[in-house]
Amino acid sequence: VYGGHCSPFREATIIGNLLLVGHEEHFYLYDLKAKTSLLILQMGGYFGHLYIDHENFYVADAESLFCIDKNGSIVWHSKNLGIDGVIVEKFTDSQIYGSGEWDPPGGWQDFVLDKKTGKSSTAYFG
Repeated sequence: VYGGHCSPFREATIIGNLLLVGHEEHFYLYDLKAKTSLLILQMGGYFGHLYIDHENFYVADAESLFCIDKNGSIVWHSKNLGIDGVIVEKFTDSQIYGSGEWDPPGGWQDFVLDKKTGKSSTAYFG
């Protein structure tokens, strides 16, 4: 199906009746019980990582982070976190700590996002 390989990252997991799959340039959310697709999301560049915290799913691509609820709705999309990778390091009750790669290889810069809105909240210095 793909003319060329575009991402070294892929993840799949089942939570309850939901199948979550990140592969190549997409993230898929599928309801196994209802046998219906809830979301097909085109990634910026490539699918990076899938994170799960409480009721929400967080999907990172090359440049940004999406917060998605269990119904397949995009709660927020935080852009411009990097140019070649976004990684979440930890979740707290109100914030998301992570880093984005701005100067590959190895030029990572930290960020902190408000968990409810996805907006940058404070500078993060380790």
